Amino acid sequence: TNEAPQIGDGSCGLARDGENWFVDATTIEWCGATWDRVGTPKWRYTAPIQSLFMEVPWWDLLALLVDLPLERGRLETFLLKPAWYTFHFWWILPHLFIGLSALLTVVSGVFSNKPIAKYLPAPHKTLALGFGSAWLSAMLSACFTADIPHLVIEVLFASVPLLWQAVWCVFQGPKFIFGLWGFTLLDLAIWGALCFWMWHSVCVNNTGLIGLIFSVGIPIGRQRALWLSKKLLRQDQMRYEGLWRTLMANKDGVACIEHLTKVVRMIGLDDKNYCRQHNRLRADNLPPQLRAKSMSNAAPNLAANPLFADLGRMYLQGRPDSNSQVTSCNQLYAQAALANLLLSERVKVWAEMSQGMFRVDSEGSEGQKFAKWRDIKDDPNMVAKVHWTHMKRHGRAIEKLLRSYQNSPSKLLDISRNSVIFENMTHLTNCLGIIVTDENVRVERLKNRLSPDYDPEETEGYRDVCINLRIINKQAQGVGAELHICEVQLLLLEFAALKTFQGHQRYVSARNTRGT
Repeated sequence: TNEAPQIGDGSCGLARDGENWFVDATTIEWCGATWDRVGTPKWRYTAPIQSLFMEVPWWDLLALLVDLPLERGRLETFLLKPAWYTFHFWWILPHLFIGLSALLTVVSGVFSNKPIAKYLPAPHKTLALGFGSAWLSAMLSACFTADIPHLVIEVLFASVPLLWQAVWCVFQGPKFIFGLWGFTLLDLAIWGALCFWMWHSVCVNNTGLIGLIFSVGIPIGRQRALWLSKKLLRQDQMRYEGLWRTLMANKDGVACIEHLTKVVRMIGLDDKNYCRQHNRLRADNLPPQLRAKSMSNAAPNLAANPLFADLGRMYLQGRPDSNSQVTSCNQLYAQAALANLLLSERVKVWAEMSQGMFRVDSEGSEGQKFAKWRDIKDDPNMVAKVHWTHMKRHGRAIEKLLRSYQNSPSKLLDISRNSVIFENMTHLTNCLGIIVTDENVRVERLKNRLSPDYDPEETEGYRDVCINLRIINKQAQGVGAELHICEVQLLLLEFAALKTFQGHQRYVSARNTRGT
């Protein structure tokens, strides 16, 4: 009516300037009556949990502005109940895809040590597929609701976190955590903005809350694992650090440490040097001007391995191809088995020349026993009691690939390994010089953990000199192992004596706890 009604409290003829209808409630008092909201011109989908078990609306009414006609007699119609298929592509299928991918991820973790694991996809790739499928379903929903602009806006913006997480789930380690934080912040920010636009109030989406829980929970769990691992090794670390303080308290010890540091600096190699397992360089892949010159060098290898000539592959002995890293664990272990035999012989020579020692069988006596190689090398009984370092176990190599090396076998540099023990720093430094000047090997990298500048927290107080090298003599070239990088550790006797079986078990437990 155009007439001013005079009923009730007189408010019926007054405009509600400055007030919004049904902002905080679906019921208001006005004009002496109670008004219930039964619908609005615009709506959106929702997915309350109770809609799965009872008859409740699966759409929400929005507080968005609309333009209504002023002229009389014009009819405006509004769709209050959406089509079912548009609802399913946005509210059902994405949740289903993500839920199934999460379930498969859990199954992969539970059966990771079972034979069936080889038939299950990688957990992070499963999650990426789930979030990617959810995003594609959201795009289909946007296409189905193209004639309803506010629904298209909601789907396009709200699906951005899904695409973000699908991309970041491809990665592992810290990158996955960064991606999860990005997903959480995007979801909370986008849904907060959408809620303010649609209802004039800020709200939080359940997905964002779940992402926040995982984003906070995973780093907390990681820090707890690191704390537990350090707690396991705290006593061992205190003993190692006590040995180091004793060594640094002695003037002769300090002088020897400084001399070792100068020697390492003169060698010009440090632990930051790029070091990878590479394949041999192929002469037939070189530019024409270099190919002819290299063919003469490849001839001896072709004579020893005629199969390469039949295959048209002209490999150059001793020449690593910087663009071709080893990608096969089988190849790596085959090379390591051969290189380890040659390395053992070189280690014996170095130990004899520098008064180096090896661990020998203690024959039931308490503590560990060490013997100089020059004193026992001619005694077959004593030689049989030497505890030679074994090659790295296959299981541990796989652990390092998955935990630290992004599935890159070329980063495994310690499959073939050995160690030499010394009574004092002078003998250790002499051995280092002998190794560096040995024409049978080429040193690729040096880690001087006996330097005062070294951070002992990296190895829980343990210290040594770690050398990565290659055996490059004729024997190594003849068996194709001259490019395989091995590891040699030079230890002081006091540090070696603390490396007990029980201590190693604690180290393994700590390593598994922190996932390295």
